[in-house]
Amino acid sequence: MEESLTTDTLTETICRGKKGKFLPGCNDPYELSRSKIELFHKCQRCFWLELNGYRLLFHKRSIDTSGKCNAFFTGNPSDEVLGVVFEIIPAEKQFLDRAEGLGKGYEEKIVSIETNFSNYKCYTYVAATAHIDDRLAPYTWYRDIVAAGAKEHNLPRAYIQVNILSVEALNDADVDRDARERKFLELKT
Repeated sequence: MEESLTTDTLTETICRGKKGKFLPGCNDPYELSRSKIELFHKCQRCFWLELNGYRLLFHKRSIDTSGKCNAFFTGNPSDEVLGVVFEIIPAEKQFLDRAEGLGKGYEEKIVSIETNFSNYKCYTYVAATAHIDDRLAPYTWYRDIVAAGAKEHNLPRAYIQVNILSVEALNDADVDRDARERKFLELKT
């Protein structure tokens, strides 16, 4: 049985009939700016799933010159990204697109996720090829925010350690931004 959470369909069978979004790395809401938080608090978390054939990498070029999360397609069935499927009200998808940077370094992609019980089609945001730079690293505050979001959504500790916390990260030279983001993280933990 395949359940669809595509952008073309306004109501489907999963998540009480609302469209869904797969968040790679499960970094919501911590990764999100304050403007995104309000939008995501309207969403209902459903469950987390494994997206096979992808790896979580921090190589999406950001305007702050650091690396941000990307579910990178490898095609290797042993690679996996864990993420959360959220329901989203279709009328608010335009706000999510803007908040996630659609067209500004990220592209929307429909992904198929198979489980023992069902197959799901979800949309997610992946880095556009022109915005990928494998030389980049995240700032420590960003990596910590992603890890905190993964912990909040009960992703396995081993996954968080190997795929997020073990990623080499840089101290942010912008000490004001670093302090602001860490303060936001403290409020959420």
